[in-house]
Amino acid sequence: MKSEKLSVGPGAAVDIRIKSGRLDVKEGPEGEVTVEIDTDDPHLGVEQTGDRVYIASDAASGWLSSRPAKVLVFAPGGADISVETTSATVNCEGRMGDLDIKTATGDVTLERVESATVKTASGDVRAARVERDIKVACVTGDARVDRCGRGVFSTASGDVRIGTAAGSVIVSTVAGDLDIGLFLGRRASVKSMSGSVGIGAPAGTKLDLDATLLSGKLRLPAPRPAEGAAARQMRVKAKLVSGDLTIKRVEQEAEDR
Repeated sequence: MKSEKLSVGPGAAVDIRIKSGRLDVKEGPEGEVTVEIDTDDPHLGVEQTGDRVYIASDAASGWLSSRPAKVLVFAPGGADISVETTSATVNCEGRMGDLDIKTATGDVTLERVESATVKTASGDVRAARVERDIKVACVTGDARVDRCGRGVFSTASGDVRIGTAAGSVIVSTVAGDLDIGLFLGRRASVKSMSGSVGIGAPAGTKLDLDATLLSGKLRLPAPRPAEGAAARQMRVKAKLVSGDLTIKRVEQEAEDR
């Protein structure tokens, strides 16, 4: 077991490169990064340049470690995290800054981050809260986000489920469903070869719909009596080859679920 503690400034960042194993990143005290490594790789170590900490077999060049490793990192709240791995589970707990994660296989779990970019060939992505933007690209795997600002999702085979989206959402999938419990953004764009789409909109929303469904049903909420000008407007553009499109009315208090 290797353990190191390094002093960092307010703009701390951690760059992690491991081939396989498990990575846990947790919010720790301000002004320091603590790294604990459990591996048989004698070359996997820690280096620091300014306020950026590198964890890799060759920290200078960023090459992947050649052996599995279990890495635990305590980083200050709001620190930026960059991860590259071939096959590893990635778990981030606490409040982090901007995250950039690339993995071939392995699940990714995020608790609270400013923004996140996740690319995976095979693995599920789970995020509790993303303050600004989230971008997810995966071949096989589901993406579930409890709350986000703007979202861009691309999957070949996997479902996308968003609890609350405060900004625009763009989804492209070959075979997978999309469900947005509460959509507070202005624009949603969906393309799917085989998958159903469900979007919840607050009462008082004026819908601007541009939908093409080759084989599927369109379900819209029953119109309500006019009560003055609409509180907000939402534009939905959908192209579905095989799948239903359902837009439902959701009570505003659902935003706090």
